[in-house]
Amino acid sequence: MIRFVRTSHIREGDMLALPVESASGTILLAPGVELNSYYVERLESMGFFEVYVTDDEIPELSEYQIISPETRRLMLSLSRRIYDSFQKSSHRKVFSFRESELERAMERLLAEVRKNRRKVLGLADVKSVDEYIYHHAVNVSIYALLVGLELKYTQDMLIDLGIGAMLLDVGKMLMSKYLLDKKEFYTVEEYSEMKEHTSRGFDFLSGNRSLKASVITLQHHERIDGSGYPRGLTGDRIHNYAKIVGIADVYDALTSNTTFRKRILPCKAIEYLQNEGRDQFDALFLKYFTNHVALYPIGIQVELSNGSEGVVAGYTKEGARPIVTLVGKHADMGTITLDEQRRIFIRNV
Repeated sequence: MIRFVRTSHIREGDMLALPVESASGTILLAPGVELNSYYVERLESMGFFEVYVTDDEIPELSEYQIISPETRRLMLSLSRRIYDSFQKSSHRKVFSFRESELERAMERLLAEVRKNRRKVLGLADVKSVDEYIYHHAVNVSIYALLVGLELKYTQDMLIDLGIGAMLLDVGKMLMSKYLLDKKEFYTVEEYSEMKEHTSRGFDFLSGNRSLKASVITLQHHERIDGSGYPRGLTGDRIHNYAKIVGIADVYDALTSNTTFRKRILPCKAIEYLQNEGRDQFDALFLKYFTNHVALYPIGIQVELSNGSEGVVAGYTKEGARPIVTLVGKHADMGTITLDEQRRIFIRNV
């Protein structure tokens, strides 16, 4: 059985079920490694606070992955090189050189997302807090492409959308090193300054890519009720690409560990988007987005309404309720498919 656990909750005999990798593609720990206090200490020192473990065989989880591990490594490596290049004095020349490489990589990413779009995004990310921005760019691209496919965008539109999503936060790399490195919450003045990343990113990208891609960098924090920034735009004054990326941006931020806060579960993030954000986000785009997200990641321990406890083991199909493997005193009952047991629901996690 696979479990998604805090490193502090790793038990004696637990084996790593999914690899722990850096954003540059280096495998730091491979599946099958038996974890101990030394590995836990090393993981936490590198910013990894949650991992997938198993107490028996290593499971096959490709059915819950929208893109292959190889393509994810490619996109993460490219994301890191692009974002890091913006901090260098020669970033204009470096980025211009990599533009065609980004287009080719986005075509590969799109091909896999298109092929696997009916799969459930059921796995939580195993990533370092310190490398959040690189993972964020890739995840937002995947989410945006899924929505774009639902909207039946053309190939060229999808490539523009994916590239704009990938580059949504490059303006942050043009901010002061003090703001980028700060581990605590920003002051009011610092937050006001940090919001300038949208305009700075747009100013740079508008000279390098089409307006359709760079407008995402400028507008992904705008909200249809006018509560966003930098211009407080409303409704149709916000580009549809930016509306899509705005949803994906908030969702991935909420479900990721950062230096500011711990992640929340997808079910809580979707609840936030549908309730707190109901006036801020386009209802159709939000519906298409939530169609692809598993509310409870595989490996999460849950409490059911009948009093039993279990671990989310999988999903039968897109949009379905999960399959739960029971543990503890109810373990001999095996698994429950909640789609078939309509009176039983997840009460707590």
